[in-house]
Amino acid sequence: MNGEATMNMRWAKRVDRFLDIGQAKEQGFQIVQLPVAEIMRLDDRAFRDVKIDLLESGLSFEVFESPLPEGVNTTERGFNIYAWIEYLKKAIGRISELGCKTLVWGDGQARILPEEGEATVLKENFNQFLFMVAEITEKKGIVFCLEPLGPKKTNFLNSLEEVVGVLSSVGKKNLAIAIASSDIIETNMKIEDIVHYGDLIAHAYLDSLEEVAGSSRREAASPQALSMPNDILFLSILKKISYNKVIALPNNADSETLLLCKEAWNRV
Repeated sequence: MNGEATMNMRWAKRVDRFLDIGQAKEQGFQIVQLPVAEIMRLDDRAFRDVKIDLLESGLSFEVFESPLPEGVNTTERGFNIYAWIEYLKKAIGRISELGCKTLVWGDGQARILPEEGEATVLKENFNQFLFMVAEITEKKGIVFCLEPLGPKKTNFLNSLEEVVGVLSSVGKKNLAIAIASSDIIETNMKIEDIVHYGDLIAHAYLDSLEEVAGSSRREAASPQALSMPNDILFLSILKKISYNKVIALPNNADSETLLLCKEAWNRV
């Protein structure tokens, strides 16, 4: 991996609430990743006040996640594309004002297809919705990422190849892929496919920190990739594709685990 990419790779902490932002800063994180719903629950006046506080915090809010509220399913019958596009215009406008450059959509419940009938039509509706969201984010200079998810989370877009297929059919240049360390197992993701589609990967998550912490008490990871703990393997794959964007850690990350992750990244 080249030196420039090493400098540019950044660590974020995923938080659910504004209340957790201060703690993340104290723990040494420079980027905080919030769900869009936390921004959208504010009225316009409250948002203006919060915006000032966030922009003066010294933190970066370059990544947001979950563009739609919990419980909204874009692939169910009767989903109102235009009503939710209006919601997203406001939401994306707000996160753009906070410096968002990447919006991640990994909510499995937001894309569950009915078990019978109409699947083709609903998939077409999803593509139309995705195109419209991509247009809005593109105007704000934001990359919009889809995450392949395992069958326990959704029955639609369950592989890297399926996500790539949808991105290709929609055809917007600001559409990209987010992947989590758990996705490798849950979607039977092949390492060679991650490498092949590496240029499309614009965001990454570490889901669990136990393996990273455990690896710090062992010698450097084995060069045999399949013998590595999953999270260490994940970091090694990202290193292989010269990944130079943000890796987000879970809500239970602290200063110690941030340090361990940095050490693991330098070691793989």
